[in-house]
Amino acid sequence: MDSVTSGHSHSHSRNCKCADHAPVNPSVTQTLAELDFERSLHNAALVGNLAKLNKLATRENVNSYDQSGYTALHYAARNGHVECVKALIALGTDVDLRTVGLGTTALMRAVLGRSTGVVEVLLLAGADVGIKDGDRRDCFTILNGMTGDKVQEMKALIEGRRRI
Repeated sequence: MDSVTSGHSHSHSRNCKCADHAPVNPSVTQTLAELDFERSLHNAALVGNLAKLNKLATRENVNSYDQSGYTALHYAARNGHVECVKALIALGTDVDLRTVGLGTTALMRAVLGRSTGVVEVLLLAGADVGIKDGDRRDCFTILNGMTGDKVQEMKALIEGRRRI
């Protein structure tokens, strides 16, 4: 019995190379959760797709958390998408919501992403610079542990906000 009959016109040997027996490449498959994420407000914020974000915001809660414990604002802030951050703020997002895991805010994620533009927008929207994450770090503490490009500029912005 070296052949197997399939639902189509030819028979298959155990070594058949037709598409009915092709192995599925795990790198090109997606789970339902991944597909849902790709179609979500959170993904639009992650990739900076402002048009998609605005469209989805009419039917999704802008303050909702995804399965990873982030809001759309957390994604937009971390990835430096200033226009998406502005849009989410205009749509009423809470700028001080914390991630489910470590308890970081969008401002902290913007600092970690070295996005001076997002830091400035969040500060203008009233983001609280004194909130501490699960490791008891606020934005300035996080910045003190960083070096390199844009750190001094972000320190000045956040220090200025601390004095207000």
